[in-house]
Amino acid sequence: MDTRATVRSIFEEDGGQRIYIRLKLVQLHDKPFTTLTFRVTDRALLAGLAEGSSVAFTAARSAGENTITSLRAAAPCARFQPCQ
Repeated sequence: MDTRATVRSIFEEDGGQRIYIRLKLVQLHDKPFTTLTFRVTDRALLAGLAEGSSVAFTAARSAGENTITSLRAAAPCARFQPCQ
């Protein structure tokens, strides 16, 4: 299942060996907005994304880190409306 979010930042560590993306997750039901950091193992997933982009993504826990397994641009979710 895709989760919706807004890109807050994209940054590198270890001289570009590790790539991370900070995502502000779309509020679901009674849970507040949350910003989480995910590792990106495939740089190609970030093509065309910038801060403020709306995305849909899936992630998994890998090597002790939250890791993006798929990421794509998506239409922003309208407040108080179902997110398609």
